[in-house]
Amino acid sequence: TSAIDDGRPLHAESGYWRFPSAGRVEVVIVHPTGVTEIEEGTLVHDGGAMIVELASSAVGLTATAKSVTAIERSFRIEGDRLDYVVRMAAVGLPLQHHLAATLHRDPA
Repeated sequence: TSAIDDGRPLHAESGYWRFPSAGRVEVVIVHPTGVTEIEEGTLVHDGGAMIVELASSAVGLTATAKSVTAIERSFRIEGDRLDYVVRMAAVGLPLQHHLAATLHRDPA
């Protein structure tokens, strides 16, 4: 992500998605903030939508990273729209809404 006012980088993630069996998803993600996460969950088709629900099975932290104890992600893809929600337990707070976004595919 980047800041709206001046475009400075705010956050990035890099990782890998695995689909070990029908309906199962495994994701490994690393953050430049010193957090790593392994998430596991489900992939289902609901009519014209594809829905992915993930929950962390492991969170790793470097010595200087902020405390993160759990992460959950939800994705819904339908047509040219992607809805994305992240819930996080961090810095002593319980699992709660962290961010959400809706992305639309550029028709060009």
